[in-house]
Amino acid sequence: MKHQFLIIFAGLLVCGNAFGQWVQKPDFGGNKRESLAGFCIGSKAYMGTGSDGQVYFKDFWEYDTTSGNWIQKADFGGTARRCAIGFSIGTKGYMGLGCDISGFANDFWEFDPETDGWSLKAPFPGPGRCACVCFSLNGKGYMGTGYDGIFTYKDFWEYNPENNAWTQKADFGGPPRLHAMAFTIGQKGFAGTGQYGYYNYKDFWEYDPAGDTWTQIADFGGAERAGSTGFSIGTKGYCGMGSSQSTFLRDFWAYDTLTLEWNQIEDFGGPGRWGAFGFSMGTKGYCGTGQGLQYYEDVWEYTPGEDTLDVNEINREVNILLFPNPVTDKLTILKRGDMKDIEIKITDLLGRRRFAQHLPANAATLDIETSQWGNGIYLFRAIHGGRIMKAEKIIVQRSE
Repeated sequence: MKHQFLIIFAGLLVCGNAFGQWVQKPDFGGNKRESLAGFCIGSKAYMGTGSDGQVYFKDFWEYDTTSGNWIQKADFGGTARRCAIGFSIGTKGYMGLGCDISGFANDFWEFDPETDGWSLKAPFPGPGRCACVCFSLNGKGYMGTGYDGIFTYKDFWEYNPENNAWTQKADFGGPPRLHAMAFTIGQKGFAGTGQYGYYNYKDFWEYDPAGDTWTQIADFGGAERAGSTGFSIGTKGYCGMGSSQSTFLRDFWAYDTLTLEWNQIEDFGGPGRWGAFGFSMGTKGYCGTGQGLQYYEDVWEYTPGEDTLDVNEINREVNILLFPNPVTDKLTILKRGDMKDIEIKITDLLGRRRFAQHLPANAATLDIETSQWGNGIYLFRAIHGGRIMKAEKIIVQRSE
């Protein structure tokens, strides 16, 4: 009866405005808990494990975001645990590591939703640990950081399901930590926040698997924290909640890969907490469970307050050319067709402004001096009516 009640009244439990909207959905199918792990496959989300402070769990659940139904699946293949990792690659899900009643695990398992079965895969080759960051990109899984009861880590690893093998990659860009969070946008992974001892972080980093490189981006917009959660929708990554100085937080922030800025959105719909789950499905984000003043089982759906377009959709709307690119000393902007007034902004990868100027409708070209800019990547944005109409990376490259 509990779930029927929530389905009937979910439309009344709404928190939102122009900064987005949170709507309460049916509670998680299992017990109240924190630090679950899971993944998404197709149109379904899968999650389980975690702890209520007294018991470690290994039950596993499927969530249908369309119907709001939770269906219990086969228990996780390993021991009951909390703070495990989880990601999906193709039609399979993967989970492992974390801490159980015996200590810190390094086992790793594959889940097949077609058979509702778990199979043991190659164990993680590093020390067993918990509270790592993880994500998947381009058919590979990635994980790193974490804590083994003695040491806090910053190493980073790639899992290839094709040969069931782990490969160590470049260390995470920031200091060692645990209870950080991560999301993916396009072909990049993003990770940040977390803690080391009693110190909390707010730095954020972008990982490029093609070059195996980490680049620091703008710091998270809110306070330093650990145990935050989030997801990505379109060109934006979302991060919020967590704990800081014994305070359970409920603020939420969006990182825009087009503007390289964090902006605060509507606070999470439920009470503040840490160790919640987060995932996205289509144009919606989902967060739930976790620990605050109590353990929770509630689940909330987030709808962004404005359209989230990918870069290709944005760039098709206008006819602005940038050349040459790469550039040495002068960048030319050519505006063709019937264009309205636009604002031109150029920043570096840390969000620091290098150029800003109004370009009226009757102006067709604009030359920008770049001779004093250092070699590197910069972000160009053309803005009209508060909306980004074109976004493009500019490469400044000259021989020293």
